[in-house]
Amino acid sequence: LAAAGPADTDLPSRAAADAALSDPAPRCEAQMTAVAQAAAMVALTLSSCQPYTTATIHHNGMMVQGVTDAKGTLQITLPALAETALFIAEFPNREGAVATTTVPALTDFDRVVLQWRGDAGFALNAFEFDADFGTNGHRFRDTPGSLQAAALGLAGVVTQHGDASLPDGLRAEAYTFARGTTDRVGTIAFTVEAAVTTGNCGQEIAAQTLQISAGAGLEVRELVLTMPDCNAVGDYIVLNNMAEDLNIAAN
Repeated sequence: LAAAGPADTDLPSRAAADAALSDPAPRCEAQMTAVAQAAAMVALTLSSCQPYTTATIHHNGMMVQGVTDAKGTLQITLPALAETALFIAEFPNREGAVATTTVPALTDFDRVVLQWRGDAGFALNAFEFDADFGTNGHRFRDTPGSLQAAALGLAGVVTQHGDASLPDGLRAEAYTFARGTTDRVGTIAFTVEAAVTTGNCGQEIAAQTLQISAGAGLEVRELVLTMPDCNAVGDYIVLNNMAEDLNIAAN
């Protein structure tokens, strides 16, 4: 005798099968939110179905990269470079997301961004009100200042952006000063340093600065530099012309 087949009630109906084919699971699409923060910064949250994946964030000429976590999420804070701030996230497969927010406080701030790729050895220095190297008022990655003080106009702050663990990742540093709320008077000067390292000696490296000041548009400067040979490892090249000095007057 032939074995008995399953009861009809155990089989999916033809209608149910047709419905499953015509109504596939919803596609997972990346989404991003942008929220304005103190000192004209913007907090971004990128959600995706791409865990442990490098995402490139674009904003008004600025580009940095970060890596999503196990859930496909990336949280990153960037300096706004426009009052109506548009941010674009892009994955290697060309999928991505867009977010916008308004940053009306940006009109009170001056900002310089230095950006580069990989471990090129660059660093941004700001010298506030006649400060010398290593003194109070010298802002760089080791003595960055605070966002709270910057928001109040008490001093400037240097922030770092992008994932430094990415071997060839896009990275940036930004200096922010609240011209519109400070009562200080004087000049803020800038230099860009390029350290000669075993990773860049004898090679060509490139960087770019983006600068905005209250009442002025975005100014962009490009740098392409051939580094000394490897006998000079440990030395520094200092560039004084990658950003305009800020002349601060009392409000």
